[in-house]
Amino acid sequence: MTRRKRGSLALRGWESTAGEKSRQAKMTDMRVRVVIRDSLPSAKVAEVLKVSKSTINDVRAGRRWGHVEV
Repeated sequence: MTRRKRGSLALRGWESTAGEKSRQAKMTDMRVRVVIRDSLPSAKVAEVLKVSKSTINDVRAGRRWGHVEV
């Protein structure tokens, strides 16, 4: 029996829709890398990228977009 990663919906024959592969994604992997490396305040980055401040904080803390390698 093969084990799946916790929280993964990747089943045999199905492709993952995590991150920018999702149709609802507002950010790309490249933008996430910039957010993590950038030292600007979360509110300013959120305003520029048109996402919420909590999204930026979650990305920086590793709670969202954790699959992206920096």
